Amino acid sequence: MRVIEILATQPTLNERIGLVNGISFIRFDRDKLQSSKEHLDDKTGIYILFGMDTHYIGESDDLYKRLVDHDRQKDFWDYAICFASDTFSKSSIVFLERTLIDKFKELELPLENKTIGFNHKISFMEQAKCTNSLTDIFDIINMLKIHKPYMKYLDL
Repeated sequence: MRVIEILATQPTLNERIGLVNGISFIRFDRDKLQSSKEHLDDKTGIYILFGMDTHYIGESDDLYKRLVDHDRQKDFWDYAICFASDTFSKSSIVFLERTLIDKFKELELPLENKTIGFNHKISFMEQAKCTNSLTDIFDIINMLKIHKPYMKYLDL
């Protein structure tokens, strides 16, 4: 049995904050980016921007700063979900981003990404940990019901 704990829900902000297996996550509408600052500032992690018909997957050492940049530069997105963990190394974050991009492309899901991410070499153990994290990430997406109907097929 898997347990996903939602720590806070603020329906007026359409924001969800939670924790699963050491991965913190936050889902928020674009117009609530500023109110999400305390949860994103100086956090290293990956994020997915969701638009009506497309997505963007990225990674950053400062999620809030990067999303502010995207708020200014990318018009298509309506909401985001961010994932962070103190146990993620920079290499694991880059590996997770690349793997998510590859999975979206494999499933022919529309992406705004112009690059496919970097190909960092990581140890077998770190790769196994990342694979578990990806399972958690897909479970969170499905649990939050923020996905489009095809997202349930993002099994690894």
